[in-house]
Amino acid sequence: MDDKKNPWADFNNQIKKEREKENELIKKKYSKEKLFKIAINFALKQDFQKALDYFKLVPEKDPKHFLAWVNMGIIYTYHNLLGTIKGGRRTAYYKRHYEEGIECFKKSLELKPNDIPSLIGLVDAFRGKKEFTKSIEYFEKIIKIDPKNSENWRGIGFAYLEMMEFENAIDYLWRTK
Repeated sequence: MDDKKNPWADFNNQIKKEREKENELIKKKYSKEKLFKIAINFALKQDFQKALDYFKLVPEKDPKHFLAWVNMGIIYTYHNLLGTIKGGRRTAYYKRHYEEGIECFKKSLELKPNDIPSLIGLVDAFRGKKEFTKSIEYFEKIIKIDPKNSENWRGIGFAYLEMMEFENAIDYLWRTK
């Protein structure tokens, strides 16, 4: 199969084109509000892949739809989805898509810069990627907005523990008392 084309690539490309056509029809048929409601219903049924498909259509109609960006970030960051298509094949494992979650949360923060749930989403996505320094950076932004919430200080402490910076960890964990 070195020189030959992957037989699944054509099949997957055909399916992708059909989905794109279907999405265009759905997008034309429904308002952004209706698309959002459909997405929420799929999310409530824990069908996160379909919810994500509908959430993605909302910003195509309205790029400033804050809640669509937040919900996409939540799904990418906190729920396992099928791996991406590579070389014409869908990977057969479930994983979290932190990079996409980060992108969505950053878009939501462009619309509402001090939104704590979006900042927490970034913290968790960076923590999932083991990028603890960036996680701490966003925890510090949260603390500037909400300095009395001890959970944020504790989060920084645990991030420092993960980085094996024990003195910093103790300093932040003591602040939670």
